[in-house]
Amino acid sequence: MVWVRRLLSAVLVGACVAWLTFGGHQWTQRLLHAAKPGVTLEGHLVTGMLAHELETLVRALAAGVERVPRDAAVERSTGRIIPDLPGLAVDVRATVSLVLQAGPGTGCQLVVFDVPPRFTTADVSSLTRTLGAYATIIAGTPERRSNIRLAASLLDNTLLYPGQAFSFNFAIGPVTESRGFQEAPVIVGEELVPGVGGGICQVSTTLFNAAVAAGLAVLERHGHSQPVSYVPEGRDATVAQYYKDLKLRNTTGRPVLIRAGSDGHRVWFTVLGPAQAGP
Repeated sequence: MVWVRRLLSAVLVGACVAWLTFGGHQWTQRLLHAAKPGVTLEGHLVTGMLAHELETLVRALAAGVERVPRDAAVERSTGRIIPDLPGLAVDVRATVSLVLQAGPGTGCQLVVFDVPPRFTTADVSSLTRTLGAYATIIAGTPERRSNIRLAASLLDNTLLYPGQAFSFNFAIGPVTESRGFQEAPVIVGEELVPGVGGGICQVSTTLFNAAVAAGLAVLERHGHSQPVSYVPEGRDATVAQYYKDLKLRNTTGRPVLIRAGSDGHRVWFTVLGPAQAGP
């Protein structure tokens, strides 16, 4: 039965060729190009894994390791500088390459690198040069003086990064008695009427003038319905929650720090920039 033996031989050769062409191809790929026996990545056995499979694993592991960088900041209540914190990122391609090149039984770790923050502790520490300042004299009732002092304290140590916008109403927060604001005269139309937070428009006005002197961009500003005594005409900036705001933007190209205060007789603002003027 020679012809039978020849037929069986042909079938066997065909099967071998088909296996090598299809099923055997993946086996050959893993034998030649996959992670070697006993190789681990962060404790995970990766023997036989190909590059695209390793990349999926690396990205999953990276999610638990990577962190975004934190810019230096200023604690509003104390003025303390909160240090920057570099971020951490995983080099996916380098990690996959490391694993594939590792010898049998090697324990591999993720390839990581630091991501620097945009603005460092040194950048914020350097904000000592006066870019603009303004002060106004306070008059009126003790309640009005108290409102001005409170509002100024809420704005002290405001750090603005380049391009960052500032909203007076957002920074001050709700003007309510529960937060310490008191009833004092406010301008409504052509008359003075009692209102909680009376006096904070002098704070926004003083900030407006300091910001203009410092070269910050004014995005929104409203004048009073009648002249006020603490600044020349046209230099005021009234605010009213929910519909009138003072909005600024730091267009200096460098971080700026807004300092504010009141001693009950005057309220002042100073906008500080880097000690050395940048390009």
